[in-house]
Parts: sequence; C-alpha cells; structure tokens
Amino acid sequence: MKFPDGKECPTCHETKTDFRGDDCQACYRRARRREAGLKRDPDKPPMSAEVLTANTKRLKAPAGAFLQKPCLEWTGPVDSKGNPRYWDSSLYVEGEKNSGHVNVRRWVVAQRGPLADDELVRLMCGNPLCLEESHTTITNKSQAARDRNTKRGQKNRAEELVEQLRLIIPENHELDDVGTADAYKLTRIYELLWGKPHPQASEIQ
Repeated sequence: MKFPDGKECPTCHETKTDFRGDDCQACYRRARRREAGLKRDPDKPPMSAEVLTANTKRLKAPAGAFLQKPCLEWTGPVDSKGNPRYWDSSLYVEGEKNSGHVNVRRWVVAQRGPLADDELVRLMCGNPLCLEESHTTITNKSQAARDRNTKRGQKNRAEELVEQLRLIIPENHELDDVGTADAYKLTRIYELLWGKPHPQASEIQ
C-alpha cells in the first residue's frame, strides 16, 4: 500500500510512503523476521556454557608446536562467512540490526573479560568453526592492517599457514590409497612441516 504524500508509521514514528498493513515496509519486515526466529527456535535457551558444550566437538588431529590443543569445532549454525553464530532471542532489540545473533567465538573470548568495540578476535588455526580459546588472539583493525604490511605480519601469517597444514597432515599421518607420485610429495611436505621423515617414507616404491 502506497501513500504518495507520506504517512506516519505507528511503530517507528517516521513518515513513510510504503506500508504493509498498519506498519511501514521496514517495520513489517523486522517483525516478520523476529516472528520467524521465535517460531523456528521457540524454546532455544540463551547462549551459555551448556549451549557451547552441546554444540561443539573436540577434533583429534594434533595442533602442532605453536598450538598445543586441537580445535574445538562448532557444530551449530553459522553465518554467511561460515563462522559460528547462535540465535539468542533474549538479546533481540526491536529495530536494531543483527540483534539476537551471537558471534560465538567473540562470546567465548569475552567470558574471560569484556572486549572493546574496536577489538577483534583473530583466529590463528584457520579453521572457521574453531572455538578453542588458545587458537585466538585479540587485535584491532589498525593493528591488523599494520600486520598485513610488515615482516612481522608476514611471519605470523606463515606460522598460521604451517599450523593449518599440520591440521591437514598431522604427525600421525598415514599414506592410505595414495599413488606413488602423490606419496612422494606428501612425504616431502611432511618432512618440511615436522622436521623429520614420514613414518611410511621407506615403504614408497
């Protein structure tokens, strides 16, 4: 329904031209999104340590020298970038964008102390589902930008890449159903990552 001369919305009290029922289009859509969220998860508990435990699993792959623990992987819903997200209806605020959605990794880190608005939680292991606190570091936008353009930043990214590769090729890696050519490549990568020959290197013919 259109009102070319404008009409005041009873919800947001702004003058709008497009309406659905009594509310303007924007308020109508916000209300429908909220109802959809509540209908989808009517009894979903607020974010808590219990929710975290119920929606995570510990990976078995060793994390390597820099990261002493394997990833704690989130098994719940994710956002458009694949990062852990949780809907908490108790945090929903009418008219506030993204309210009710919890950034789970940021929530985990914030349990040891509040984070400032400009602080970022940086993931070091490269697994977007990981919630292991020891795999994170706190930085800010300006520091992150500086790191990308300095030798220290390059070194940090190199170390992070090594850790990502060690998750893919762990210390107890086995050459199952791998052709000879690929086996040679894998054993060479293994030796570079772990500083010792692959346990099955002598079996390659």
